[in-house]
Amino acid sequence: AGGVMAFMNGPGGDGVQPEPVIVELFTSSSCPQCPQAENALAWLGAEQPVHGAEIIPIAMHVDFGGLPLKRDPLSRDDFLARQKAYVEAMGGGTAFTPQIVVDGRPQSPGCTSDRLRTLVEEAARVSKGYVHMAVLERTPKEVRVSLRVGPNSRAGSDVYLVVAENGVINPSLRLTPDTPQTLTAVA
Repeated sequence: AGGVMAFMNGPGGDGVQPEPVIVELFTSSSCPQCPQAENALAWLGAEQPVHGAEIIPIAMHVDFGGLPLKRDPLSRDDFLARQKAYVEAMGGGTAFTPQIVVDGRPQSPGCTSDRLRTLVEEAARVSKGYVHMAVLERTPKEVRVSLRVGPNSRAGSDVYLVVAENGVINPSLRLTPDTPQTLTAVA
């Protein structure tokens, strides 16, 4: 079922409770335009430049063009399935990289920084349901939590817990065999 759910950090310094805005980037290590898109996503997450929005950046690696020769070592079939589901939900078309999805709304190729900022601002004006999480118990291998759905949440909504590591550098993954650059993950 629908509805964006997110864990909030609380009001900002000005007392304004930011709305969560999920910015998903479908990317690939084989795509020549993707490093710029990944840098923009990392900047959005680190700088949080839109007042009233808590930007939650998520980068998902997919195989570039779906070709076996362009296999991305970070790709996962479920990421590609998610991207294809977005494309289908919007009436068909083609999945591409880099592709940006803001709060479940896929964008067309060539989404500029200004356009992305506008999309985040628009998404931040939409009130969403909330999930409040409390840690009940923590061990080195396990965390038990309690989840409580907030008042704006719709009945039957799905709740997803995403654990992401930002800025992970994997020196064994190269952009191409001939370049010394390594891939740095964005949450």
